Amino acid sequence: KYDLLLLDIKMPLRDGVSLLREIKKQDKSLPVIIITGMATHEEMEEALAHGSCKCIRKPFHIKTLLDEIYKSLSGE
Repeated sequence: KYDLLLLDIKMPLRDGVSLLREIKKQDKSLPVIIITGMATHEEMEEALAHGSCKCIRKPFHIKTLLDEIYKSLSGE
């Protein structure tokens, strides 16, 4: 069991949206932070529709990622 998932939408062997769909079937409450620089608007909408998801667009400052991790783990 994981506390948080960091996920990129565009990956070499599998797209992140299909992975997110599969994971959310098993654990709807798992917080997910999507990190992407190349996802389409439609891919982002679908990913965010699964709930417990936040999105950070590349490029970003590491403090932004750490803040989002903290918020996700503390239930904000």
